[in-house]
Amino acid sequence: MKSGGLLAALAIALALLAGLVWWLGRDESAPSEAAGGTRVEASTTEQAPPARIDAPSSSGSSATSSTPQQREARGTRAYLAPQGPRGALQVRVTWELTGAAAANVGVRLERMDGPLLLLQGSARTDANGVALFDDVATGLLLVRGDRSGEVVCEVVEGRRNEVELKLARGVTVTGRVRDEQGRSVSQGTVWILARSRWIELAEADASGRYTIESVPVDSTLVALARERSPSRWSKVEGAVEGVVQLDFEVGGPAATLLGQVLDPGEHPVTRAAVVLLSREQGAAGLSAPPRRAVACDEEGRFQLHSVPPGPQRLLVQTEQFAPEVRDVEVRLGERQELILQVSPGAELAGVVTLQGKPAAGALVLVGGEFGTAWGGAASDASGRYRITGLPTGKRPLVAALAPGPGNRLRWLENSADADLASASAELELVAGRAVIWNPELKPKD
Repeated sequence: MKSGGLLAALAIALALLAGLVWWLGRDESAPSEAAGGTRVEASTTEQAPPARIDAPSSSGSSATSSTPQQREARGTRAYLAPQGPRGALQVRVTWELTGAAAANVGVRLERMDGPLLLLQGSARTDANGVALFDDVATGLLLVRGDRSGEVVCEVVEGRRNEVELKLARGVTVTGRVRDEQGRSVSQGTVWILARSRWIELAEADASGRYTIESVPVDSTLVALARERSPSRWSKVEGAVEGVVQLDFEVGGPAATLLGQVLDPGEHPVTRAAVVLLSREQGAAGLSAPPRRAVACDEEGRFQLHSVPPGPQRLLVQTEQFAPEVRDVEVRLGERQELILQVSPGAELAGVVTLQGKPAAGALVLVGGEFGTAWGGAASDASGRYRITGLPTGKRPLVAALAPGPGNRLRWLENSADADLASASAELELVAGRAVIWNPELKPKD
């Protein structure tokens, strides 16, 4: 495949895979609030210069257990990735139509410098339309609203940075979440399919009713409820600034998957991402109705509710270890316990150049099977990049940069037609080692 076609396929796949981070940022417990916005803490890895390093050491690898029972993790300490410089960010969200504060709107931060698949943080705005992120990595961030709106900002170390996010005009959607017998379902959630990813918009009240403002016309919505299968999809039709009623009927009983993620030494892996996919989906497949995806707690434990019965696939991703895929046969109404053990991952690092000079803001992608992307990173001001947590084996690589000022990854959503300088290669990635690739970008023919 030519680099242009590979670039387009991997860029689309990366955009899909990056959507997982919104799920992972959801906190099932009530967030703590303080004056000035909802405060959250976020995690990331330190952006370090390329170097040959070993993956986290293990004290003896053991095979992944297929026994459906939960073991106590060995050792006293969980694996935690190092952290680099930190800053703070205040996001003020307003309605484009009126300029008024947008309360109870989801905001998420996606990294644009360093590993792109790591969530910097997520929160819901307070009554003043403010979400405050006290502890995020410095560098470029993409700030996105749950239904519309996005803006790029830079977080500087030791400062509280501020940015405004405007939500576009749309339709007010109201309705009810009920079960198959027509009874109201409390605490049901309504999700939207936006930018090829599923995002939670609102939670129904005790009577099963919900109201969501400024939903884009032609959006696709679906409802979920704990321990029940998802509802059918519904399309939002109507005029901007109008009101549409959509009622959702969730399905029958579903299953629960719970378990623990362990490293090769059987220590718990903190904040590992456990994502539920159907077996027909690849690493970046998010076209099916929304499935539960969670971040493991400090003991590496996770729970996935509302899992439909039948063949499912679990994908485990971490900051340092190789991705782990497990096929599971889910039985109706049962609670299944799993142990998911990851193995040492590979790392890719290097310096991107254009016309002999470091290229800042270039995107490097690592391809997977069938056009999927396992990871990516943006080069810093020195052209350096680093991607961790990669699978081993021979992998296609691509690097690209859009010309002109303000090009920092803005070409992702229209990569097929972009005038890109790019480079491609295929390299063998090795567990526990950093493979160096220094791409020299060539202008598009």
